[in-house]
Amino acid sequence: MSEQAIVATADVFDASDAGDGAEHAPKSGVRRPPPMIEVASVRRAKRTIALVTILVPTFGTALALGLAVARGIGALELGLLVGMYIVTMTGVEVGFHRYFAHSAFKGGEVLRALLGVAGSMAAQGPVIYWAATHRRHHVYSDTKEDPHSPHVRKADSGSEQRFTSRLAGLWHSQMGNMYTDHATNVMAFSADLRRSRLNVFIDRHYRKWVLFGLILPALIGAAVERSLYGALMGLLWGGLVRIFVVHHIYFANGSFSHMYGGRPFKTDDESTNNYVFGVPTFGSAWQNNHHAFPSSANLGFKWYQPDVGYFIIRALAALGVVTSMNRAPTAQEQAGKARIPAQAVRL
Repeated sequence: MSEQAIVATADVFDASDAGDGAEHAPKSGVRRPPPMIEVASVRRAKRTIALVTILVPTFGTALALGLAVARGIGALELGLLVGMYIVTMTGVEVGFHRYFAHSAFKGGEVLRALLGVAGSMAAQGPVIYWAATHRRHHVYSDTKEDPHSPHVRKADSGSEQRFTSRLAGLWHSQMGNMYTDHATNVMAFSADLRRSRLNVFIDRHYRKWVLFGLILPALIGAAVERSLYGALMGLLWGGLVRIFVVHHIYFANGSFSHMYGGRPFKTDDESTNNYVFGVPTFGSAWQNNHHAFPSSANLGFKWYQPDVGYFIIRALAALGVVTSMNRAPTAQEQAGKARIPAQAVRL
């Protein structure tokens, strides 16, 4: 895809239409590249990458479960799964999401590199593209241009049937969008990230970081078990199973957390606070909080909304690695966006 083709159909975008993602929207009257790259060759390439990203971890998980039934599973496999889950979920949520996409906190180049590599090992896409797609989600949240809204039927027809349409929407948001959606135009949403040489380096070497995330647990497994079977178990449980689990738990932010949960704040979308996925997503499933106050480093505003990602940021700040962070909204600011009465869980 040429640079000329990327910017060929530049359009005017009004920041007043950006809603909760206004801080990343182009300024009114400024000509910008289109939000998506609607070119057949790019879409075919995206579909191929999507199939590999979805199918390889799925087959690896099936193999791992089959071997677990036949030969059992031990502390090594579970330890590598949990350990690599923590590393890569931190990379995606604390790094890709709060640091790169929203600039919710600041730190040095070493922190940037570590978060970028850890997030890349989750195999959800290169860091600059990931941030661009997420910013596009905020600007166009739960509209036709949202890359992964579960409300695709509602956006198309203005209505949503209880069973089949919602099921189709959840499937589209959880996985289907990776195959059907047009590629996000990085130039439209992440031009600021491209100005950093380190960001570009991390982004361009994305496949190497994914491979590193597979090799590392395999080497640990081989070292602990002193066998090729130990390496295989490390590859499967710390690599492919971990990618599969992180994918589907984190993707629930865009699917289940935009359909089921509480909505204490008024937003221009269907974001909710989902209590099932709040902890395993390291706080990202507090989506209604996040869409109401997208730049906050803390997404859990209540004691019963634990935010693991924010705990990690606070720990890094205590160590002097994080130099500053955006504060959580005050009670007065929250009251200004409060939905009265708060919308209940959607069933």
